[in-house]
Amino acid sequence: MMTNIKADVFKEIVDHLSNISYGAITITIHNGSITQLDVTKKKRFEQEKPQQVLAKQSKR
Repeated sequence: MMTNIKADVFKEIVDHLSNISYGAITITIHNGSITQLDVTKKKRFEQEKPQQVLAKQSKR
């Protein structure tokens, strides 16, 4: 059972949680201690619907 988390590890986890909008954070535990933190960030781009693109082009 993991009873306490080192302050620097906890801060690292919180920092990543604060700075991610889309993605995943995986915490690896070995013998009751956090041994690894994997962060996968995703960047999403707004996609316009074809009707919006055509409307913009027809206004030019």
